[in-house]
Amino acid sequence: CKILLHLIDCTENNLAENYLKVRSELKSYDPSISKKKEIIYINKSDLVEKKTLKNIINEYQKIKIELPKFNYLEHIRKYEKIAFDKSIINNQLVKKLKEFYPLLEEFQNDNWSPVLCHHDLNPSNIIKTNKGMKIIDWEFAGFGHKKYDLHSIGLQDKENFFLDELINIINDLWYEIDNN
Repeated sequence: CKILLHLIDCTENNLAENYLKVRSELKSYDPSISKKKEIIYINKSDLVEKKTLKNIINEYQKIKIELPKFNYLEHIRKYEKIAFDKSIINNQLVKKLKEFYPLLEEFQNDNWSPVLCHHDLNPSNIIKTNKGMKIIDWEFAGFGHKKYDLHSIGLQDKENFFLDELINIINDLWYEIDNN
């Protein structure tokens, strides 16, 4: 073998110590191994980023602000009216809304505790800097449902049909409005 490949699990504590331990064990086994070229691959780094992002969301959701509970029903109806006024809403979306409104009314009237929500969290609004991740573009922020931001970027239960539909309908309406 000409090159050694080290797979390092970045979810473990003491990465450097674990790497040096493996190197020492290899050298004890055969001193010539320590002279070979090495490739070090950090495995599961996406998990660390997801964990970091989840922590950031959990932290900003702890911020106490005096705002009314975000009304997703009013928000979607406002978008629907704009789309109707522009004559840009398609029949499929109208049908989807008609079926979704009873679920949305029930959800809106449920006794969930609102938290600070970005409401437009997507990869283009997350910036990695040398000081960590930063979330930008807070123009749609409000006092919303605690699972909304986590779900919208895939960090929460993807089997939640209601949140999937809510986010998809808002995105579909916004796309129609913004692109026409």
